[in-house]
Amino acid sequence: MDVNFSRLDEDHGNLLLDKGTNIMNVGKKGWIILDANSASTGYQWKLISDNSGTYKLVDNFYLPSYTGAVGTPEKSIWIIQAIRPGQGSILLVYKRSYSDEADGKQIIFKINIK
Repeated sequence: MDVNFSRLDEDHGNLLLDKGTNIMNVGKKGWIILDANSASTGYQWKLISDNSGTYKLVDNFYLPSYTGAVGTPEKSIWIIQAIRPGQGSILLVYKRSYSDEADGKQIIFKINIK
């Protein structure tokens, strides 16, 4: 399943999906939003670039839970920008920053830049 975001409002970018291939235009931004719990577990999402040169990382930040309580899930936000035509993939691995071992969670986002 291909997802074409070219007709949507792209002032802020579009949400990328981990199912199918995300179609983007050069210069446009894509957002990845993942559940996380780094404050209480030490686990964080780590982006591993595919070196395709089709995108660049623009920003990465966490949004805390609205409750503010310790141990509540937060959102990990990743913003990429399409910089040249081609196909690429974005691999995100959930792991502790001080360890090389992942907990088994990984997500791949496929992109096709036009």
